Amino acid sequence: MNTAESLSPIVIVGSGPAGMRVAAGLAQLMPAVPRLVYGDEPCEPYDRARLSAFLAGELRWESLAIDPELLADPALERRFGCSVTAIDRPGRNVVDSWGRVQPYSKLILATGARPHVPRIPGITLAGVFTFRDFGDAQRLIARRARTRRTVVLGGGLFGLQAARAMRRSRIEVIVVEHAASLMPRHTDAVAAGILKDHVEGSGVRVVLNTGARSIYGDTRVAGVRLMNGEDIPCDTIILATGLRPRVELAIAAGLPVRTGIRVDDQLRTIDPDIHAVGECAEHNGVVYGLADPGLAQAQMVAEILAGEARTYRGSSSGVDLMVSGLPMFSIGRVAPDQLGDGDRELAYRGSGDGQYCKVVLTRGRLSGALAIGAGFDTRQLQQAVFSGARVHAWHRWRFSLQGRLW
Repeated sequence: MNTAESLSPIVIVGSGPAGMRVAAGLAQLMPAVPRLVYGDEPCEPYDRARLSAFLAGELRWESLAIDPELLADPALERRFGCSVTAIDRPGRNVVDSWGRVQPYSKLILATGARPHVPRIPGITLAGVFTFRDFGDAQRLIARRARTRRTVVLGGGLFGLQAARAMRRSRIEVIVVEHAASLMPRHTDAVAAGILKDHVEGSGVRVVLNTGARSIYGDTRVAGVRLMNGEDIPCDTIILATGLRPRVELAIAAGLPVRTGIRVDDQLRTIDPDIHAVGECAEHNGVVYGLADPGLAQAQMVAEILAGEARTYRGSSSGVDLMVSGLPMFSIGRVAPDQLGDGDRELAYRGSGDGQYCKVVLTRGRLSGALAIGAGFDTRQLQQAVFSGARVHAWHRWRFSLQGRLW
């Protein structure tokens, strides 16, 4: 590295959880190395995973803020409300929306993902919202005072979080999911039934096996017409129809992209000076789209840049959180369409209300697990599935009696 390069900072594009974890890791491991982080949003970085609690009025904005000591780090330059518009790989610099040409020694792409907006008639009418960032949350908070009926399109995690947050204001809420169950990637028929009963018990109507054909209204939303022919009058629609990795910068710079920005076992792109982490990164054909894998990738990149010999072998793709107030855990292959002929399912129904656990065995080893309700050792299950732990006869016997393998 020549003298000019050594004076250039490590540039991080993206001030979301993954980008800021890279910054925090570098602050610990390479405190003297200058770092610069770009963030599209004008506000200070925050914990996006807790945004639904902010929308529901359960948390104040200050509770979402990241570690203030990191933002006070003198070696970290912050450019919030400023986006990177181009990458000049031969020149080893980026161009930002303020018109600056910024050299870098290493470049970390943590550009995240954006909400998928389906192409259906009426999608641009006033009253259609996404729920992804702080600006979306602010708009929905303002909307709560005027909405009487809200339809959430999408019954995955983000959709259920948005529905719960809006319902806490006593708004009539309807969730529409095109699949046959809520959270179809993370549940089986039993777990999905428990989840549906719980969501409906909170006052949210659930409509399955259909999607939106069109949204109607003159200039503002008046209702949504479903594929099954039902019309639902409403004044507000929240889109929770999935996320798409933000890969435009990478494509324009000539970096290989499939679904996400393709990276190797050191989370490097085809350019050894450019790494990608989080929701925009694709490793071995997988874009995780979850918080924990992105944070693990970010920490590993910091360690690699600090000179440590690290190899990324992938992350668990599980969820372990509260869904509409119900504890839910899911990892690996658990949904019916994910299972093969050689898989064996073991299920346990507890005596508690909504208590259910299932494990999936492939050639005698754990390949998936889900649990809904309290009382299960989900941390141990997660580690066992990720390592492919072997399950013996006495483990299966214990599971049938207690819902525990160990």
